[in-house]
Amino acid sequence: MNKANFVLMLMLWLAPSFLIAQEAVTIQLGGISPSVCKQMNSNNDRVSWFYIPGSDKLGFNLQVELTNTGVRNGDRGRFGIQANPDIEGNYRFNDKVDVRLRRLDKNKPITIRIELETSLGNEVFAIVERTFDKVSEPIILDRYMWRATNNKINPERKLCLAFSSFIENKGLNKKVTDNEGFIKFSINDVQVFLKQGEKEEWKKINESLSGVTTNGTSVRLNNKMPDWINPSKKLWVRFSVMTPKGNFIWGEYEVEPNEYRKEFRATNYSGAAFDLNATIK
Repeated sequence: MNKANFVLMLMLWLAPSFLIAQEAVTIQLGGISPSVCKQMNSNNDRVSWFYIPGSDKLGFNLQVELTNTGVRNGDRGRFGIQANPDIEGNYRFNDKVDVRLRRLDKNKPITIRIELETSLGNEVFAIVERTFDKVSEPIILDRYMWRATNNKINPERKLCLAFSSFIENKGLNKKVTDNEGFIKFSINDVQVFLKQGEKEEWKKINESLSGVTTNGTSVRLNNKMPDWINPSKKLWVRFSVMTPKGNFIWGEYEVEPNEYRKEFRATNYSGAAFDLNATIK
């Protein structure tokens, strides 16, 4: 057998498995059941969603797993979805996610498990069994479980905030660069202030900040969220980074409860923290 014929036979032999690996099935999410919504509301819990630092892409807060009933390993995918409650506190979202098939036998019964992360480290989920021809029918998430202690997900209260010295406004960024050059900072240069009411007093996170610094330009804190924070209410955030020349790059944000985990980029540059009129040194 010559080389060309061998390669052709190999491609034909691999073709079925290759096609199966590229196939995807659409799972339709039909919201959260009223009974689970009631439990979440009583706990001041919400669906948690956030953006990947430095991008406008949602982070993963949803996992879908498809297995043949009774089989241990199957096909799974992780996705990011936004979900806010309506005025009655119910989640009525409609989202579609595509799971790529690799191991699934479409001729056998299928178990579908969907897990959605909440702001307190809980999990809203559903487990249903279906035949393959009904796999895309809407699924209501109808169960609610505490998952914060098994390291399966990262609870909101254990992943506080992420800050960056990068500035969205190009003009402001140029001003900082012209005056400071390339800035690198450590976690010791960061200060964080929080409040949960527009007219409330700012409260500084007084304990030592801990986290990971990336390239000297951003930091992801892993301080525990202060106990006085109500995860069902809006949060006001102020942060500042001191530059090597003693100036400040800083920002102030008002965020929804499900936006606690996001990247806060600097919006101001001044000779004093939180003072737009301060003269640059």
